[in-house]
Amino acid sequence: MATWLLKGLVVKIASQKHPNYREKGRVLSVWEEGGRVWTRVQLQGSGKKVDASEKQLETVVGRDCTTVKIVSQEDKRKIYMGRSAEVVERDSGRNLVVVRVRSPDGDGKVTLKLTFDEVCEYDD
Repeated sequence: MATWLLKGLVVKIASQKHPNYREKGRVLSVWEEGGRVWTRVQLQGSGKKVDASEKQLETVVGRDCTTVKIVSQEDKRKIYMGRSAEVVERDSGRNLVVVRVRSPDGDGKVTLKLTFDEVCEYDD
């Protein structure tokens, strides 16, 4: 199952067709059904648990967020998928965030310039 969704990510319901449109929540589980990727999300505030498809969700990087998970599906960045990274700089006008992550060989850290869609706040 190829998906950017991971347990613990903080996501926003972006589909106007979903009854909880614009609400944020934490991903509790991810599964595939009927050729689509689904998640169970626990909404912030109410604590209500709702299901949403991958296409109904978007990443979240709050103003105060200092660490994110890399969720990029691009080939050259897939090696970082699921890794925690430190937010170094953000430029919402250009839709860019600079993060620092441990290098693939585990020896040192690498700085990456990613879009906000390639990273997501998380709450383990």
